[in-house]
Amino acid sequence: MKKSAKAAIGLFLSACSVGMIAHAQLDPSPAIPIDRPEGVFHNKAGTGELICVPIPPNPGDDWFRSLAWDQRMFGTRGPCDPDLEYIDEGTWGRTVLLSGVDSAGRRADFRFYVLNETYAWALGSASRIEGRGRAANFDALLATEVFFRRFCSADAALGLGAASYEGETAANHRLSGARADVISQQVSRVAPRCTTSSTPDVYSVNLGEHAETPDANTADQRKVVIVLMRNAQEGVNIGEALKDAVGDQELVDGFALKYYDLLQVSSYQG
Repeated sequence: MKKSAKAAIGLFLSACSVGMIAHAQLDPSPAIPIDRPEGVFHNKAGTGELICVPIPPNPGDDWFRSLAWDQRMFGTRGPCDPDLEYIDEGTWGRTVLLSGVDSAGRRADFRFYVLNETYAWALGSASRIEGRGRAANFDALLATEVFFRRFCSADAALGLGAASYEGETAANHRLSGARADVISQQVSRVAPRCTTSSTPDVYSVNLGEHAETPDANTADQRKVVIVLMRNAQEGVNIGEALKDAVGDQELVDGFALKYYDLLQVSSYQG
């Protein structure tokens, strides 16, 4: 057999092996119980652009082999949400720009940045963010290139704190408020690294407790979310404008403002 044929067979078998590994990697980590993801990272043919592609209802071996080849060539992997645009090699997913007004007609624009769905607040904790069962280095995640550049150019950054429905409501309200403050604190710490003439104002947004959903994946209710605000008119009521901008829409799987029982905005003073 010619060397080229042997090499081709070896490459095919390797791709098949990686395909089986990739298939296993789609299974969620037991430490962060997540449902079957809606999509996985892929590289767009011809450009190599990182995109999120929906998983077919019944993906076959060929689909997983194609995915495995992509992952081997470009290193892209992991679950994602097709409704988001992913930046920083899939670390952050961001929504489209949303515009809202307060009751006085003052306007502001918002964009939600959501950590990849492998990350979530550890159940009952306001100090530990986990990614596949391991503590995440949140400071490093905030310093990723594209997110950090967008952060530095924003008018304000809003740290959203949320709690899943497990536990007592009063305790969950305290927990969600503490999570909002932790995000705001971490954001404030990286702000001095900005080279822009001014740095964003920082706000904590306590969303409170998620509505009771016994059959849901509660990690989705504890997502790590930062909102960057731009083009804010002077004196705008941030909470009202934010609520108007989002409305009832579900921004990512399992996450919508309407699912939570609070929306309390406070300036973070550090």
